[in-house]
Amino acid sequence: MDTHTITTKDGFDLTATQFTPETPNNQVILISAASGVRQHYYFNFAIFLSEHGFTVYTYDYRGIGLSLDRSVRKTHATYQIWATQDYEAMVDYIAQQHPGKSYALVGHSFGGNGAGMTLATNKFNKIVTVAAALTYWRYAARHKQWLILLNAYVFAPVTSWVLGYFPAKAKGLGENLPYGVAQQWRRGLTDPDSIVAIAHPEHNHYSEITTKMLMISIEDDWISTAAGVDALAAHYQNAEVERRHIRLEETRHDKIGHIDFFRKRFADDLWQIPLAWLTQA
Repeated sequence: MDTHTITTKDGFDLTATQFTPETPNNQVILISAASGVRQHYYFNFAIFLSEHGFTVYTYDYRGIGLSLDRSVRKTHATYQIWATQDYEAMVDYIAQQHPGKSYALVGHSFGGNGAGMTLATNKFNKIVTVAAALTYWRYAARHKQWLILLNAYVFAPVTSWVLGYFPAKAKGLGENLPYGVAQQWRRGLTDPDSIVAIAHPEHNHYSEITTKMLMISIEDDWISTAAGVDALAAHYQNAEVERRHIRLEETRHDKIGHIDFFRKRFADDLWQIPLAWLTQA
């Protein structure tokens, strides 16, 4: 496991981690995180993939985890910046360091949502998304729609205005979000086109992505429901999209939700799904 500093086009230094396999299979994977989730959360999954021959990279977006170089209140970040600066810098770095290899992206939530904001995504031969979806509140599970509306119209705008950032930690939603990201996260809950509306028009490249994609939804994920994943998949209209809906009966554990797919306890069952898809010809 090696740590690297990756400098973006606008001069920001990101912290990335490389996992090198003992016997490389000539395939390189980039793991792009969900909003507010530190790269450390994906380390066990990265180790799992490296044990199967993949060279794997994780990283933190600016304002998150090891890429937080100042107070989150002072961090200028938006979804567009995360996608076109941070994510794109990682794609370029991998291509430069591993020329001629096969590249794959594993995108969790925003990590898959934001991939359509840049044509750099077409450098990947394969993409797996987990819980990447349009997050408009009407796509959410009905019994949780009130909670999403409460966050979108009360908690998120009030706390972000008062504090200068969204205190996600206090709500058990991961790392605190920079103000610009928080405002767009809120808009994603209230706009029917969610992340695609946020990207429009300058960074809306969803219909131009032509890569093979496996888009995974999870039965008990009340945020990124199957309907929300289907809605996002429709915007990746020229990609070769394969949909996979995971049911709880496929694992011996009683909860997966929006976040838990990447926890080590799922190595023997759920992790085999992306592994099999990534290793097939």
